[in-house]
Amino acid sequence: RDVWLHIAAQSVQGGIDPGPLSVAGSMSAKENADLIRRQLNIAGRSVIGIFVPHDADITLNQDKWRDVAESLIAENRMILDATAAKVATSVYMQGSAQQISAYLKADVVVSAANGPDALKAALEAAVPTILKQQEAIVVVGGLTVPSVDVLAAWTKTLASQGIRLVPASKFTGLTQ
Repeated sequence: RDVWLHIAAQSVQGGIDPGPLSVAGSMSAKENADLIRRQLNIAGRSVIGIFVPHDADITLNQDKWRDVAESLIAENRMILDATAAKVATSVYMQGSAQQISAYLKADVVVSAANGPDALKAALEAAVPTILKQQEAIVVVGGLTVPSVDVLAAWTKTLASQGIRLVPASKFTGLTQ
């Protein structure tokens, strides 16, 4: 089972206060890396990597974000990025006998914020993308109790469509 830290990050939407430990595109790479490390320390040792939410502004400056990502990966942390940013993904875990891609991009991002019916429609619409790509990372955000029920029902339909769910870390080549 993967445990990912959903980092506190400033949103591109503005008007949202993500809290005192949040990372932001307006900060230096060092400041952001330090804040992420603080969040990781609070979360504990079971966390294998960070999840960057789809609306985080930290990835807008690609050079700065690459520096942050590379510093985290050098510490053997994985990154699951749900933003639209185009970031060089040729960064790998250090100290491994094999090259392990530690930077994952979400292929499908679905929000549950608009209610269970909208979530159900969005998940059904994602199936062709998942099938076409053969391997796809799907991120579902904004979950509520009713949307978890929709998600659970949807996952039960996947095997009959030839789709198998695996932890995101399996995309890295990392064996746990």
